[in-house]
Amino acid sequence: MLRLGQLACVLSLFAICGGHWAVLQTVAWAQMLRDYSQESGLVLAIQQTFSGERPCTMCVTITNERQQESQSPTSLSLAKKFEILLAIGFISALQPIARKFAYPRTADLLPDLLTDSPPTPVPRS
Repeated sequence: MLRLGQLACVLSLFAICGGHWAVLQTVAWAQMLRDYSQESGLVLAIQQTFSGERPCTMCVTITNERQQESQSPTSLSLAKKFEILLAIGFISALQPIARKFAYPRTADLLPDLLTDSPPTPVPRS
């Protein structure tokens, strides 16, 4: 359950920081490279993909959606997202580690109460 919770936290932070846009943009660039390299060579395909002169429909959609998200009042600025990330890390650092605790026995604290005598003869190393 702990691993599942950590995974959910990481995925939610990824989404909050806009990581899904980076994944979608990477997919769009890969499709553009594939399509343009079939028409011409790989070097020219790379130039056409990253020049911005011939964006695909997916790139245009991603750009429009990102602009709408940044204009909406529910969106957080990058600085605010970073503050939330630091706060979550600080809160998780303050949580105590759950460990089993038991008070020591009285016999362990007071050597006078020990009944075991030292071994005879004295051990030699």
